[in-house]
Amino acid sequence: APVQGSVAWTTVRSSYWTLNNDLARRLERASRTTQQDFADSDYNPVTSTPSKLSISYVMENCVRVVLPALETAVGLYDDQVQAFGRLTSALVYANASVNALLVVGIAFFVLSALLRVIQTVQYKYISCWLALSLPHDTVKKLYR
Repeated sequence: APVQGSVAWTTVRSSYWTLNNDLARRLERASRTTQQDFADSDYNPVTSTPSKLSISYVMENCVRVVLPALETAVGLYDDQVQAFGRLTSALVYANASVNALLVVGIAFFVLSALLRVIQTVQYKYISCWLALSLPHDTVKKLYR
């Protein structure tokens, strides 16, 4: 960033938030540049106005530093979102598989217990009543 009163550019390491705030502040300041500032071709950091320094900053850093840094941050964010999406999909599939296995297991145990109970019932009346109340296809499967 150009420093008022200095002829050299300085590199400043900052956070993503600070970088965006600084860029927005300098863009706003550069937008107030007058036609007289544009007519003057002297962009020396010592003699330039703050608006011309902001124009220099925007031109130098947007093309060379800020845009690549923002693209990198957005790329990292996109990678994180996609990784979270893959994790969520894997969890949904795992949860659905476990639930399906539980349903099949419970159905197996209920049906096997039902078969044992039906075949060990002492009262023929209850067995006949159950057999008569069930659909014909189910009765065939139970009494094979």
